[in-house]
Amino acid sequence: MSVGMFPDGSNPEGIDPSPAVPWNSKADLMNRNVYVYGSTRSAPSNKLCTVLLANDIPFQRVDCSAPAPGSVGRFYRKIPIIVVGERQVNDSGIILKNLIPALAQSSPQMEYNAGWDQRITYELDPTIRNVIQRSDGSRLGGCCMGKSVVDHMNREAKKAVNPGGAFKVGDVDDLHVIMKDFKAEFGEYPFFGGVNPGSVDIAMYGQLAIYIHSKCDFCKDMIAAASLQDWQAAMMERLPLKRVFSKSDNWFK
Repeated sequence: MSVGMFPDGSNPEGIDPSPAVPWNSKADLMNRNVYVYGSTRSAPSNKLCTVLLANDIPFQRVDCSAPAPGSVGRFYRKIPIIVVGERQVNDSGIILKNLIPALAQSSPQMEYNAGWDQRITYELDPTIRNVIQRSDGSRLGGCCMGKSVVDHMNREAKKAVNPGGAFKVGDVDDLHVIMKDFKAEFGEYPFFGGVNPGSVDIAMYGQLAIYIHSKCDFCKDMIAAASLQDWQAAMMERLPLKRVFSKSDNWFK
């Protein structure tokens, strides 16, 4: 077992896998069984699935709020988790940090942008968890379940508040600033990636997918505040939400 890893060899949250994952190109993922463990209500899990779908990586999704105790999830009890072959990697930020550079070898549009990957993971996500209201919860999962989900998200945001820590938990105004900064990166183009969506477009769309689908008020407001309606429509046309939430990439085909 490598130093700093869990007894099953997988990585703790925020820690790079050791030894490094053998993902050097898209082919390294195409030739192995790929499983994603994560609920469709989990924005980070949807973000990961969206990146895989956009790059035509075959995978199976295990829709769960936490992996059942067993060979997967014995030590890491959060989602998402990805298993490629027999190698388990935890934490969406760490997964994408290792996955996207491999995909970029065959698709320059997938060039890894560390700054925005970290901003989506450590600023956008916890801020959404902080500002989401119970009124949006009913859209996410029905009246009782939705309120429970939102209460849990609010608690998670408060737990993430740690001076000097990686997570930045803001308010509605901060949420709008993030999205306006995202739009400002487009320049004269329709996407962050230019003429076509890049890795940041895909990650952002995946992160927001469940809120777009559920027509959450805060999401509609921040999309409008940053004038991102055309971007959202274009992303939905290229990658319909029903594919993002499917259990397998073959579900749509």
